[in-house]
Amino acid sequence: MHGTLSPQEWYGLNRFAQELTGYQSPVLSLYLPSYEVGQGARILAEKEKQTDLEGVREAIAHRLDRAKYHSGSICLFGWSKKGRGIVKHVRISKEVPPLYVVQRKPYLKPLKDILEIGHQVLVLIMDHKKARIEVYNGSELVEEIGVRSYLKGRHKKGGQSAKRFNQNRKLQIRYFFNKVSQQLSSLELESIELILLGGRGLAKKEFFSIMGDELARKTHILQGISFDTPKREITTRVISILDKTRKVGELKALEGLATPVKQGLVISRNKEIEKKIRAGAVRILFLAADYHATSPDENSLIRRIIGMAKKRGTTIEFITDITARKRLHKFGNLVALLRYS
Repeated sequence: MHGTLSPQEWYGLNRFAQELTGYQSPVLSLYLPSYEVGQGARILAEKEKQTDLEGVREAIAHRLDRAKYHSGSICLFGWSKKGRGIVKHVRISKEVPPLYVVQRKPYLKPLKDILEIGHQVLVLIMDHKKARIEVYNGSELVEEIGVRSYLKGRHKKGGQSAKRFNQNRKLQIRYFFNKVSQQLSSLELESIELILLGGRGLAKKEFFSIMGDELARKTHILQGISFDTPKREITTRVISILDKTRKVGELKALEGLATPVKQGLVISRNKEIEKKIRAGAVRILFLAADYHATSPDENSLIRRIIGMAKKRGTTIEFITDITARKRLHKFGNLVALLRYS
């Protein structure tokens, strides 16, 4: 699956999250979208003061004072060490809701959601009279569009009048479907990973039948959702389907590595991978999400490999599912499938 982060940003954010997993203090976790960074100090001041976090809040406020404008979000984590406030932060291109959490460990769920299910999903709920288009980045609803039709109820009388009415009704439905298609076309559909299509009645199946092949391949028809379905329930369905699709996609991407291994088309030594990437010989690059470079030089090498892979048209697959990671670990943490030897 293709996330909303670039491969290099995904790798950097994943590494940052890994480096925070061992800290315990308690830890103050603060997430701020770009438009709320200026309010960060106020948010800190409004929270109930705790003696063991006073220096931490001051250190975070100082870090925010020095922060320059950057689109997306800033995520800060602070704790106390020998009476001194320690702060780690990361900037991401994706906006996250403002969030303030104090607990024993860093609150990393928003970052992990971005890494694992941070993909764009379009939810289309429709009947013959109206449609609602919702765009999600992972579990976050980022855009909502409504489309209406002026379709009248079914004609109950017989004769020529009923025939003309039904013909007109079909034309109105076709016009309405075209309006929905135009709204879809106005979105960046290339970045949409999945389209979930639901609603009562036959409209969803009729609309699916006229979708182009490329959109139809991305579309799953959902049962049991309508305009009355609560947003929370729809979000839960989106997360569940994203998670399942991610797992299936990762396992499918790893299928058949055993045969290329025998043919010498799978390599796992970083330096050799770098040479093959530079030569444009790598078709797919697999990276296990639990792989942590042990030195700055190794980290720089991995970042360089990812950057070159993107420029050379190599597909990059980050493997996050536990079962899929175990399958990849049989070959290595960073594995390249070659186009040719």
